[in-house]
Order: sequence, then C-alpha cells, then structure tokens
Amino acid sequence: MKKKIILWAFLCTTLSVTTQNTIDQNGLQSTVIAGVNASATQAKQYEVASVIYNSHHWQNSSIITIELYQIYPRSGYEKYSIEIGYRQGTQATSPKITHLDSQGIEHNAKVSLGTPVDHTTIHSGYVNKVIPIYVDTRYYAQYKVKITHARSRVTTFTQRDQIIINEIPLGVNIADFTGPILQSSVGLWTENGNDIYFDNGNVGIGTNDPGSFKLNVSGNVYHSGKLSIGTSYNGFTANIGGTTYLTTGSVWTTDNFGFANANSTNTGLFPRSDHSISMKTNNLTAVHVKAGGNVGIGTTNPGTWKLAVNGPIRAKEVKVETGWSDFVFEKDYDLPTLEEVENHIKEKGHLKDIPSAEEVAENGILLGQMDSKLLQKIEELTLYTIEQERKIQSLEEMKNQIKELEQQNKQLKSMLEKINSLLEKGKN
Repeated sequence: MKKKIILWAFLCTTLSVTTQNTIDQNGLQSTVIAGVNASATQAKQYEVASVIYNSHHWQNSSIITIELYQIYPRSGYEKYSIEIGYRQGTQATSPKITHLDSQGIEHNAKVSLGTPVDHTTIHSGYVNKVIPIYVDTRYYAQYKVKITHARSRVTTFTQRDQIIINEIPLGVNIADFTGPILQSSVGLWTENGNDIYFDNGNVGIGTNDPGSFKLNVSGNVYHSGKLSIGTSYNGFTANIGGTTYLTTGSVWTTDNFGFANANSTNTGLFPRSDHSISMKTNNLTAVHVKAGGNVGIGTTNPGTWKLAVNGPIRAKEVKVETGWSDFVFEKDYDLPTLEEVENHIKEKGHLKDIPSAEEVAENGILLGQMDSKLLQKIEELTLYTIEQERKIQSLEEMKNQIKELEQQNKQLKSMLEKINSLLEKGKN
C-alpha cells in the first residue's frame, strides 16, 4: 500500500512538472517561457516563437497575445497583441503588433517581429510565409514570457495556422535599446482614410502620424481672423501665413472641453463628462459629437443618426446609396389599374406607397427611399403612357379602316344609283 502511495505521488509530481509550461483550455493554449534574461548591461534577443500563415486566406487564429513579466530586479509588465490574419496588413505589409498594456517601475523588455520569409509549402496556389517573434531584454532584467494563442502547436511547419514555441530559447547579443512606452492613440476614421487621429496628446488631421507636432495637418488649412492660444508671438499665437507657433498656456472649461500644454497635468483634447464634445458660438451649438461618433450640427441630440442637422443644408452634390425600383419593369409586376389608382386617391388622398402630408410633417422623409418610391411611380406612369399610346395607335388604325369603309360605301352607293338609273331607262 505504501509503495502505491509513493508511486501515485511520483506520477502526480511528474505530471505537474511536464504540463506546467503549457495549458490547453479547449484549444486556447498558454505557454510560459522562463530564462529570458539580459546579461548584465548586455541586451539580449530571444526568438520565442515563429508562425506560419497565408495572407490570402482566412486564418484559424489571428490574434496572439504575449505578456512579459519582469521577475528581477524590479517590477515590470508589458502586454502585446500580434495580428496575423486575412486582410490584417499581411498582403501589403507585415503583420500588425500592438502594445496593449504597461505596468510597473521598469520597462526593460519588448516584443518585436522579424521579417517574413517564404516557406516551401503553399495553400490554394499561394506560398505560405513564416515570421519569427522576438523578445528583447536589457539592463540586468529577468523575464518570464507568456504566449497565448489558438493555433496548432508543432515542432516542424507543414501547413498554415501553425506555431512553433521555443520553450528554451537561445539569446543573442543586440545593441541596447530604450524600454517600451505605451502609446495612447485614438482615431476618428471614415472609409476614405484617417480623418482625425489623437496620439498621446498630438493631433493628426488627414494623417495617423502627427509625430512630435501638437497639430499635424495633411492637406490645406483655412483660417480667417485672429487665433490666440496662450501667450502671443508678434501679437498672435499662430502665424497663419507660414509656421504655426503654439506657446505655453491652456484653455479649460469644466462644462465643455479644454486644451492644455505639455507642461500641464491635463494634456490634449478633453471631452465632456458624458463623453461628447460640443463646439459652440454665442452659446449656440455649432457642432456636437456624441459617443459613438454621431454628429449633430445645430443640435446636441443627433439621436441614432450619424449626422443630424437642425437647419437648411447647402451642397453642390449629395450622394445617397439605396435600392432602386426597376422591378416595375419585370414581367410579373402587378401594375395597378388606373381605376384602382383613382379609387385609392379618392379614399386616401395620396398615391399608394407614398406618405401623406401629415406623415411627412410628423416624420420627415428618407431621401433615398423617397427617390426610389418616386421612381417607382414614374416607371408605372411610363407603363401607363406606353399602354395609352398603344390604344391611341389602335384607334388611329380603326379610324383609317372606317375611312376606307366610308369610301367603299360611297363607291357602292354611286354604283347602286347607276344601276337604278339603267333599270328605269329599261322600263321606259
């Protein structure tokens, strides 16, 4: 009995030792790698993993997270995500790496990606690629690395969606580097590109790389009148005709939003407490941006509309993308008779499928939907016109036939008169 207990304890200990590095939770695997250390002041680079992927096809797992835990000599923590998936930068550029979190006193490790290289395997006619994942350490630091993924872990690549993890990686000497600083950036984008981009208090308009500039505009800028921010430069804070000078000082209101310089504890653009931004003139709302990106012009309540305007709009062109009404010309379309149209107008006071004046006054109209409905009525009217034209042509043909019959009748009448005259003469 004692031998069985000893054997059971040995098996449990062995199982714990052999499985503690990797945990598999329903296909989501986490592996912890130890021994990723700097050699005193000599920085080291470790290839902790490599991934095989195919940028032209869907991936079984796009996201890989890597966490770096500094265990010596001080506290430090970094978290990165690596996106290696279909259309995630892999067809035109390298896979994307994002620094997600940074905690602790020291930041002496970072994650980086190597250069993708072609593999000998292919998938559906496209060559698979392999990219290495590195962890760099510096200045006496000792780290444990946690890699979490949903790929198939292998020792040799045979197809896409696989990962090789080096649990005992070898470090190579590299040049010293600056520890990672977590960048905080937010972009306000449309499908046409980057419109507004906030990066650690620096603002880019038309660019997602403002660099070290507080305001970096890619495109033309128009300003009319004076602009005063902080102390002046030759009477003006901004020299609009050449270089723009932003000097010290700040503007801040608790009700709306504020700007502050880098020397202040408040840096950048600050929204209201309800996570919206209002730009006002003479206490009247000019532009209001709510959380989620809904914009109101002349109103602070755009509701569920991406753009709500309280007032008239002037534009040279408006593009509305909606469905169209060519189904009217399909063979199985049930075109109402003119009698049905007339009865509907008498009963409802408006065309079928077109809102009444009361409904428009209460709810307004959707331009795209209304244009489609109006086109439907125009196409129906076109069909009525074509049918009327056919009837008119038919009447014209009947008219011509009547004329021919009348002419024939005249001829018959004349012949009959001649016959009667000859008969009278024969009697005499």
